[in-house]
This record gives sequence, structure tokens and C-alpha cells, in this order.
Amino acid sequence: MAKSIRIVCLLILQAILISVVAALPLDAVAKRHQARCTDDAIGTADATPQKRWPDLQNKPRLIPPDFVALPGRTFQMGRTTGSGDDDEVPVHYVSLSPFAICRHEVTQAEWQAVMGSNPAEDWGVGPNHPVYYVSWYAILKYCNLRSIAEGYTPVYTINGSVDPFYWGVVPAYDSPPWNGVICAWDADGYRLPTDAEWEFAARGGTNFPDYVFSGSNDINQVAWNDGNATIYGVKPVCTKAPNALGIHDMSGNLWEYCWDWLDDYTGEDEVDPTGPATGFLRIARGGYWLNLPQQCRVYERSGYYPFEGSYWMGFRVAKSLPDPR
Repeated sequence: MAKSIRIVCLLILQAILISVVAALPLDAVAKRHQARCTDDAIGTADATPQKRWPDLQNKPRLIPPDFVALPGRTFQMGRTTGSGDDDEVPVHYVSLSPFAICRHEVTQAEWQAVMGSNPAEDWGVGPNHPVYYVSWYAILKYCNLRSIAEGYTPVYTINGSVDPFYWGVVPAYDSPPWNGVICAWDADGYRLPTDAEWEFAARGGTNFPDYVFSGSNDINQVAWNDGNATIYGVKPVCTKAPNALGIHDMSGNLWEYCWDWLDDYTGEDEVDPTGPATGFLRIARGGYWLNLPQQCRVYERSGYYPFEGSYWMGFRVAKSLPDPR
């Protein structure tokens, strides 16, 4: 009983904190973030701190440009409204430690700057289009190389090393050593978000309001999908309205890889879940430009092979943050 009361109190407090931001019209929210996230401004974002969580947001070394800081919170994960697939339930409480996540999917320019080439072709090419045809394995390499280049501590260890030089060629087949990658969750480098972190960010850090899509119940305001992508292919990042946290494209445009192996929910309340130790597919979230609205919901879960890239698969990066309390 005491645990339930504490959880309810936390959720009520969380609802109060977000009420001001959530009450803004989507157009107003989009305009507020337009200078940070436009076709010609990626990487040169306004670093004005968020007022909601200033203790985290005021630390530029911890929070790179174009990132949003989310503090430790408890939320309800899973399909909280409507109907859907069996793997979206049961709804359960998840408590997360502080982390930061990028406002947009990793762009082709960002990928090329780190990896030396752009794999995207045929389905939308441009410096501010999200990158695709990248495998989950290749993303691990990208994250560590970018961390090293920017002076952060690399997160991933493969073959006993955090230096991708010693990992060998990125496998194009199922690889036990790469599947067994070790993630240092306390390191400050770039990494994939967990399944729970992704959903928390997509929901705007709250269950109130309980939007079906990331930032709205109107998919066409916030997502490129089958209903509005009249020219087939990915679209430049940040061209749809963001959610209440200023995060774009968490519904539609491209499916996004997460860290976890795909598996059903246990139904148990969890703290910082990272998924099962083994599996077949890595979790993918958000839907893509050719999906129907059903696949673009914030609680929709899918998966894809870790060793293959596709024209519908992209990603965004996250990073762990110290608890300021």
C-alpha cells in the first residue's frame, strides 16, 4: 500500500510539472524549438537550458547540443490506452535513472563525420536526413568512435576493448562476440537508449497527457507516415512538430534501434531495465514513413536483426547522466 501511495504521489507531481509545457499548442512548441533543430542548424543548436530541469540542463559538458536531459522518474510503460498487440502489455511501472537523449535521429552528416561514408541511398539522401542502412552492430562502433572523438568515456566493450580498431570488421552475419557486447551504463559516452528510456522520452517524460503518438493524438502533426509521406522516403529531421520535451520524429520517419533484445514484458515493476541477456532481434521503436498509424504509436514494439541494415531502420543516441540529488 505504501509503495502504491508513493507511486501515485510521484505521478501527480510529475503531471503538475509538465502541465505548463503540455498545455502549449503544438505549433507553439514547434516554434520554440525551431532555432535548435532545423534543416540548416543541426549541430549548432541553441543551448538555452530547459526550465523544467535546470540542474541537469545547465551542464554543457554533460549535455551536448541538441540533447534533452531527463531526470530519474517513474512512469507507466506499455499500452495504456486503446487496443494493439500482445507484447505491448501488461502495463507496468518503470523507474529510470537520469539520462539524456538527442532531439533528432542521427543524421547522414553526423554518421559520415564519424564513419567516413554515407550508406544511405535511394530513399532520401541529404546531410540532415536521418541515416539508414546501418546495422545495430555498426551503431555500436559509431557510438564509441564518436565518444572518443568528443572526449567522452566509451560505453561499449567488444573483444575486451573499448577501441573499435580492435573489434575487426563490422560483421554482416550473426556474431556471438558482438552480441555479447558489454555496456558500461555509468560511462558518459554515447549509446543507444534502452527500450524503457526510448518510450519515456517518446511520451515526453510523462503519462499525462497520455498521447498515442509522440506529442499528439494527431499523427500528421508529429510524424511522417503512410498518410502524409506522398514522396516516398525519409524526410529531413525536425520537420514535424516535437513532443513536449522538444524531441522530434519519435513517431514515424524511421524505426529506431534500442539496446534491448526483443522479448515480452514480464509484468513486474522494474528499475532501469536493460532487457534479456540473449535474444534474436534487437528492439525497434517508432515506426517509419511507410507505416500506418498503428505502427507509429509510442508503445508499439518491433525488432530487427542486429547484423543487417534497412531503408526503414535508423537510430538516435542517448547518454547516461549522474543523479544530481
